[in-house]
Amino acid sequence: MKKILIAGNGVASASALKVLLHEKEIHITVISPEFYPASYKPLFPLISCGKLESYETFLLQPEDYSGENITFLPGVRIEKLSASKRVAYLSDGEEVEFDTALIATGSRVYIPEKFEKGNQRYRNVFTLDTIEEALDLKALIEEGAKNCVVIGAGRTGVNLTNVLANKGINVSLFEKENQILPGLLDNDLSTFISEKLQEKGASVITHPKIKKISAADKFVESISLEDGTRIPCHLVIIATETIPNIEFLEGDFTFAKGLIPNEYLETQESGIYAAGDVVQFLDFNGKRKIQKLAVNAWRQGEIAARNILGERVKCPLSFTGKYVKIDNIFAGYFGERDGTDYFDFSTKNNIVRFTLEGLKITGLQFLGTVEKITELARTGLNRFDTKFIPDEIKKQTTLGFPVFNWHQKLFDF
Repeated sequence: MKKILIAGNGVASASALKVLLHEKEIHITVISPEFYPASYKPLFPLISCGKLESYETFLLQPEDYSGENITFLPGVRIEKLSASKRVAYLSDGEEVEFDTALIATGSRVYIPEKFEKGNQRYRNVFTLDTIEEALDLKALIEEGAKNCVVIGAGRTGVNLTNVLANKGINVSLFEKENQILPGLLDNDLSTFISEKLQEKGASVITHPKIKKISAADKFVESISLEDGTRIPCHLVIIATETIPNIEFLEGDFTFAKGLIPNEYLETQESGIYAAGDVVQFLDFNGKRKIQKLAVNAWRQGEIAARNILGERVKCPLSFTGKYVKIDNIFAGYFGERDGTDYFDFSTKNNIVRFTLEGLKITGLQFLGTVEKITELARTGLNRFDTKFIPDEIKKQTTLGFPVFNWHQKLFDF
């Protein structure tokens, strides 16, 4: 019987299990640092704010892990995975042998040392990487926590700020660049979102220089800036850059910002596949990217599982893009933001900005309601020669940006 190891328990893992659980002549071992079924991490803030129960974020159900052909090992981490020996060494001292494996361990938020004491994170500092953290944050909010600092104003930080502000919490949003959403939008577009957050009572602070963190009894109490500002805080949420969880791998793996598998999602170690946030994939412009996008992780997990079972399925070029939603306004991009020229189509408070490389459209940014930006995108596409428009862009715009609907609960704030 073929022994399959799945390292990790997120979107890519859930997608792979959907395929593998139908097979009888295999045995699957899933190793997860969490005690819960595979879950959708972007929904965790809604757990903290009381909008969702934990089980409503599950991608699989507990019974999916109880079949005869699956062993679920929760609450443990892989300390080392030896490709040559085909053995995973776990944090509880156990060893798991395997014939083939899927690396789907996702990524984690980098925590600056200033928010730790003696290698231990302060108790009111969160990353919301796990359901346990989401529940701990919920408990503090229910106990009356009212002031929160969110560090990092990318997609996650802005969504968090929006959710918490709607909950009545005083949020100070820190961003090291000169604008929020620096990886998503041009400055003029991000300003609109910044103003929306401030209307909800949030403070947006760009270029903050932290001078001092005051803490007592393992809790951060305030953050002082070099300009003399002192910000009291009951909660601190880190929403900065993420790091792929791949340091435990031992073998002939090719790394850049993540693992670089072949077109079948197989790594340089035969029989070991990778999917999700650990993978640096090819986008439809032929560039290697690494992004936390569930739509890609789900597709990659399925393809990796099919190839583990003996198929030879190539992974298509992947979608790149990110977006946020504030009230009824969507803002974000897909494809490339940098180009040789740009072309705007707009109405009041709605805009689609095409990125051009010569005559070729390589991406677009958008701000507005779904209906309006879809209409503007279609209008814009009609102005260009279709041979210069990648199929992925045509598909996303003519179908009304279906990526928005991948998980609507994310936006039900």
